[in-house]
This record gives sequence, C-alpha cells and structure tokens, in this order.
Amino acid sequence: MKRLVLALIISGLICTIQTAPAYSAPKEFDEYEVKAAFLGNFLKFVDWPGKDRDSGNYRICIYGTDPFGQYTDSIESMKVRGRAVQIRRLTTVRGLNECSVVFISSSERRRVNSLLEAVRGFDILTVGDT
Repeated sequence: MKRLVLALIISGLICTIQTAPAYSAPKEFDEYEVKAAFLGNFLKFVDWPGKDRDSGNYRICIYGTDPFGQYTDSIESMKVRGRAVQIRRLTTVRGLNECSVVFISSSERRRVNSLLEAVRGFDILTVGDT
C-alpha cells in the first residue's frame, strides 16, 4: 500500500511539473546584419599608412545599392580607437577618397574594375559583395 501511495504521489508530481526546454534555438541573423558587423569590426584591425587617417572619423562608404538597411545604424553608434564611425552612401566616384572603407555592392558588379582603379593610390580598404 505504501508503494502504491508513493507511486501515485510521484506520478502526480511528475505530471504537474512543467519542464523548460533543454535548449533554446540560436538567434538567426540576417546576412547583411552579419556583414554590417564585419564592416565595423574591420576598423579595429586595420592600420592605414597615411597620416591623414590619424584624426577625424572613420567613414564607411557603401557604393551602389544599399543592401544593409537599418543594420548600419549599430555601426554608426560605434567608436573605434576613440573615433566615431560614419556611414556614407555613394552613387558616384566623387568622394571615394574620403572613405576609410568602401563596400562595393553587388549592383556594381560590372564596374568593380573601374571602381578599384578610382581608389588606387588611396589608403582605402575595399570590400565587395561579389
């Protein structure tokens, strides 16, 4: 009889306990959310040889169609080595020489060679989507 009562109590407890899942699914990130984070983090690991890069803000320029949307907002709130990060969206080669990093969008696939030629000789990190 004691075994039956004990078994009923244990069964009742097991039925009333709600267990939490043993794991939770990892957060999925959008491709361009990850790429935006990489763009911001590249600044931490690059030393530009030009003295003009020693002061002022870092500028990340997105050339062509912007695939990032609001994901670059988190980059603009960053400070790297005590310097603010700015995001610029460009559709012409004018102003490329003021960029620290140029992201060449896949929309500019046909113009990659001419864009690389336009920044030749400048201390600019180029990153592409193609």
